[in-house]
Amino acid sequence: MPVLSSATLHCSDTEDRRYDDTRLDVHVDDQPVYSLRRNVRAGEDWNLNRQVAFQRSVTLRLWDEDNASSDDNLGTTEISSSLGTGRFAFTLDGADYSLEYSVLDDNRTSVEVAWDGLNGSTHAGEWPQFVVREFHAQIGARLQTPELIN
Repeated sequence: MPVLSSATLHCSDTEDRRYDDTRLDVHVDDQPVYSLRRNVRAGEDWNLNRQVAFQRSVTLRLWDEDNASSDDNLGTTEISSSLGTGRFAFTLDGADYSLEYSVLDDNRTSVEVAWDGLNGSTHAGEWPQFVVREFHAQIGARLQTPELIN
């Protein structure tokens, strides 16, 4: 199964003056999966730190979110299941971002890829007190002994 991996987004020039409130929408096989958000300044690299299993393609849409007006579309790319490395430039609306990524062959299922990604996640998400690694360990232990699940 192809897995999108090792993606890094580099900002050479922002769409706004000081920084962009960037949002990266991720669609897997034409289905919206999640969005990543981060404030990015010119010269910064954003290691996306995710692996995404897919069958046909992954579509990435980069936006600069604006409070006072509609969000600015900085570009869209579709990554196919062809194995290897790639690069794409998001240059709409005066911005200059480049994405470098790898597509690898992986024998894990999409659930296993997602589960392994959760284990390595450092994102606080909606609940900052939530410790992802502890949750992952507790659920993993319960899955090993299903007779203990209430």
